[in-house]
Amino acid sequence: MSFIEILSITQDACEMTPQQYEQALATWLCSGCKQPLPTSGPVDVAIRETRVSGQLNFVPDCWIALARKSYLEHFGLDLVREYLYIGSVRGKNGRVIEDWCTYIGKFSVDVLGSESYPVRVCAECGRLLRGGQGRQCVDWTLDRSVRLAQSNYLGIVMPSEVHAGLTIPSDKSVGVRSLQPCCPQGTSTDGASRGE
Repeated sequence: MSFIEILSITQDACEMTPQQYEQALATWLCSGCKQPLPTSGPVDVAIRETRVSGQLNFVPDCWIALARKSYLEHFGLDLVREYLYIGSVRGKNGRVIEDWCTYIGKFSVDVLGSESYPVRVCAECGRLLRGGQGRQCVDWTLDRSVRLAQSNYLGIVMPSEVHAGLTIPSDKSVGVRSLQPCCPQGTSTDGASRGE
C-alpha cells in the first residue's frame, strides 16, 4: 500500500492577528507545541491578510492549514465531510474570506524521513512530535478503511487508490509527493485519531 500527500509549499504563509492568537491560546491552541489541541474540532481563525494566495496555505504560528474551498471540492464533499473539520477564515478587516476555510484532519499521521528528528512529547497536551528529512515515508497506523488523514506537515494524506479516483488540479502552491509506509501495517502504535 502506497500513499499520496498533498500539501502547501507556499512561501507566502499567513499570520494570525494578535487578538486571535491570545483567544486561541485560551481556547483551542496548545501553549506548549503551538498546535491545535487534539480535541479542538473545527477551528476559525482571523489573519492579518485580507487575501490568501494559492490553493493551499497555512498559518505557521498556530499550525493551521488553509484551503480554497473550490480546491477542496476536488476531493469530494463526502470525503471532506467525513475526514476533515472545516472552519472559517477572517481577514484583518474582520470579514469572512468566503472562498477560504481552515481544515483539521479527524485522523492524523506522521510523515517521517530517513534522517529523523528527535521525538518529543509536548508537556502541555501530550502530543507526540515527530518528523524528519531525507527519503520520506508515512507512519500510517490507522485502520485500512480510513481514506484520508492530515500529516504532521499539514498535508492531506490518502492511500494511492483513493487519489487515483480523484481529479485534483495542479498548482504552484501545492506539492504532491508519493510516500511508502514506514513500517508494515499494524506494527507501530503511534497513529492517532482526533476522535469526534
